[in-house]
Amino acid sequence: MCIPSSALMDPDDAPFMAVLRSRSDQALITLNGLDFKTFEHFVGLFEPYYVSNSPNATGGLIHKKMATGNKSGRKRKLDAREGLCLYLTWCWKMGSFCVLQMTFGMTAQSISVYLRFARRIILVVLTRHLDAMIRVPSTDKIREFQETIGIL
Repeated sequence: MCIPSSALMDPDDAPFMAVLRSRSDQALITLNGLDFKTFEHFVGLFEPYYVSNSPNATGGLIHKKMATGNKSGRKRKLDAREGLCLYLTWCWKMGSFCVLQMTFGMTAQSISVYLRFARRIILVVLTRHLDAMIRVPSTDKIREFQETIGIL
């Protein structure tokens, strides 16, 4: 079941915006699992891809926005910060679209588009970020781990 757009509030007035404006770590952690310092760090990694790519891609990929110099396209419902917040909330809560609709003031279709777009961006960001890469630790680090757990 989905909530019709006529029953939704404007995203600018939706509850998630009150959380973002509050700067309350407790509120943001409850919403999406991150404090503001960590969230803003992720926004910095996420935003360059978000603003330079289009959510209207096909084939499972993101693609660059057309450089027409023409600003006549439809304005996005969510900026990078808000789009990342939506995705993290969905990951954290794994809730129904109805709850996301009421929290973010968006239709189920729009939420679906933004979730897919954010997921694609996060995949790109994390595959390129050194701290997110899976790698074998150095020999010294392995020895340190062994000493810590008492193998040596």
